[in-house]
Amino acid sequence: MKISKKFFRGIGAALMLLMCITVIQVPAFADDYDGKSAEELWAEFQKKLDQQREQEYERLKEYEEELRRQKAQEDEEYKKMLEESEGEEEEWEKEQADRDEQFKKALEKQQAELMKEWDDWAAEQDEYWKWYESLPYDEQMRLLKQDWEIHDMSGEREKARKAAEEAKKAALPITLKVNGTEIKTDSSPVIENGRTLAPARAIVEALGYLVAWDSETKTMDVHSYYTEALVISMKEGSNVAKVAVGTGANSIMDDRILDVPAKIINGRIMVPVRFIAESLGCTVSWDADTKTISITQAEG
Repeated sequence: MKISKKFFRGIGAALMLLMCITVIQVPAFADDYDGKSAEELWAEFQKKLDQQREQEYERLKEYEEELRRQKAQEDEEYKKMLEESEGEEEEWEKEQADRDEQFKKALEKQQAELMKEWDDWAAEQDEYWKWYESLPYDEQMRLLKQDWEIHDMSGEREKARKAAEEAKKAALPITLKVNGTEIKTDSSPVIENGRTLAPARAIVEALGYLVAWDSETKTMDVHSYYTEALVISMKEGSNVAKVAVGTGANSIMDDRILDVPAKIINGRIMVPVRFIAESLGCTVSWDADTKTISITQAEG
């Protein structure tokens, strides 16, 4: 007894559909982070992967059920043929056994291929997420927003590594040193328009001068510790500062133009470090790698 072509066409079509399940798309959620932490995003990602895996297995079950329905239909047709043609039962049973074996092998092969593909993809994702979790939070958010294909990471690792290094460097606090000694401040220095602003009192007193602040006029004056003579005067928000030129009775207050004016931040008067230091006869250096400003007084 020959197997009908309709049966093999049915099995062939089902197997072709099964073999199409080879590309597992990664759920995109890059633009839905809404300020969530990396741990929360990772939990959502794992949840979506589990849902996708369940969907893929449901599809596999549906294909299996379709093959079984086709097989049952063919069985029914063979039974009808046997009722009309006695003596062919032995041949039918052999063909039935062959078809059962073919069905079993095809299903096992498809399941094995699907599981291998899943395991390979999961291993790749584990490696990627270990690398991803080692990045700073801001860099993680940047990569998520890009919504790029996770499997195609050519060049992105190196770019992200360099970006992470830059982000780490940018996150370093600015350090102030006077004559080699680090100066602790109650308000962190900031950079504006390429100029560093730092708490006035911390710098001035470390250099051996006195600070006077007039809250009504918002004016800061720097005086000599020994003579109490006015050395520097600058007003909050003004691009013009006054610096003493000469000594004693011949001293005059000369106007100087500032790149960045003094300003009040978190209740502290912040002044341009280089201007203050150099106006007091000091040299200033900047280490970009460690974000350190070093102020050195002239000897004598």
